[in-house]
Amino acid sequence: MSQSFPKRKKATISPSRNPESPNSDISVPEDPASATINVTTVEVPELTEQEQSDRLHLTFRR
Repeated sequence: MSQSFPKRKKATISPSRNPESPNSDISVPEDPASATINVTTVEVPELTEQEQSDRLHLTFRR
């Protein structure tokens, strides 16, 4: 018997706010030895027990 699992959404990288400036999220510091980079975060849900078990089985099949 085959079980079907809900498909997970793949993480996507959102485009830069200003398409003409790919590094628009990097500020130019007064001290060139330091920099601040703003990073957008996403929440990744935990694997269910079944998904963890499936992953272990797939890992050891190699």
